Amino acid sequence: MSLATPAREPSSSGRLPLSRIVSDPLPVLLSAVAGEVVVLDEVDDPHLFGGVVESAGGLLFAMPAGRPAGEREFWVRVLLAHREGYDGGEVGAAFGAR
Repeated sequence: MSLATPAREPSSSGRLPLSRIVSDPLPVLLSAVAGEVVVLDEVDDPHLFGGVVESAGGLLFAMPAGRPAGEREFWVRVLLAHREGYDGGEVGAAFGAR
């Protein structure tokens, strides 16, 4: 199966639009930022929701094991939104309006 990936939408700030971060299917979103989700079996801290690391090849979203897929997807989107420069109020409003 082939997955068409839309190019990054231009914006005045050059960042990925928050509307896409909230609504794009996760595989499309990850492809747009050359991102990958990695589940770390060694991490089992109930207070840790994950992290993002930028490398020359793209973004690595490290998530703790034992969390539902929907929860990991939510935190990938939140981490990406913050990495793109959106503040907590903007991110909260975007996910609250979902």
